[in-house]
Amino acid sequence: MLEAAADEYEPDADRLKALVAARIAQQSEESEARTTRRTRARGGASRRGGLGLLGRLGLAGIPAGVALATVGAAAAIAVGATATIAVTSSNGHHSVTVAAPTPSPNPGGSAPQGSGPSESASPAATTEATRRATAASSSATSSGSPASPSASALVAGTSSVGQASNPNWSELDLSVTIKQPLTALHVTVKVSKCSGLSSTGSWNSGASGEFTEVTTTDSAGSITYEFELAKGDTATPGTLTFAVQFNHATSGWAPQDDTFYVSARTATSTSASSIGGAY
Repeated sequence: MLEAAADEYEPDADRLKALVAARIAQQSEESEARTTRRTRARGGASRRGGLGLLGRLGLAGIPAGVALATVGAAAAIAVGATATIAVTSSNGHHSVTVAAPTPSPNPGGSAPQGSGPSESASPAATTEATRRATAASSSATSSGSPASPSASALVAGTSSVGQASNPNWSELDLSVTIKQPLTALHVTVKVSKCSGLSSTGSWNSGASGEFTEVTTTDSAGSITYEFELAKGDTATPGTLTFAVQFNHATSGWAPQDDTFYVSARTATSTSASSIGGAY
């Protein structure tokens, strides 16, 4: 009987569109009215909505098989898709396309999960954070934190700006770690020319007389400080500090322009082991 009814049925596309749109609007209103026990209520409403639509289509004179197809299409529309309702009869294939309405806002007022601001910083924020980190690192280095170390098989060195430095006077420190007993150790610190540059001294943490110190100013205006292990002495494993001090103008001096160089030998060395770097 259903097949015979379907063969005789000639779909009314406008009527189908009106029925489906009306039911979708009704479901949207019901959804907005529910603010508590949302999931449970939605399940019940879905079942009631499907049967209600089937009843409506039946009362309108649409065969049951066609009505069920219409209900399935309405369900697809309810989740935001654009559906095509297909009806087949002996007179040919008929299609009715119904577009889903724009989903209404969440009745509870809260944003969907994952729709809030991203936890990742924006490119502008990342750039600003990088700039601040770089500035902080530069400030830390100029106030006494050590720069990147340099190392070889015999010695390692870490350069830094002395904590007591001020806008017109500075101290450059070099910590040299000795890994093996050395019979030769030469340390050089060079301060590049800048306005108001003049030496005010140097010192080292070795034993008295263990190192000789020589300070020279070249024709370009740079100052070189040299520390030489005394002949016959042996520098034992451990850490020594070499420091140079000088005056300079308030502006113009930059520690990154100053350099250090360390050369070392053991009693059995066939060649010198050296390290170097900048402040």
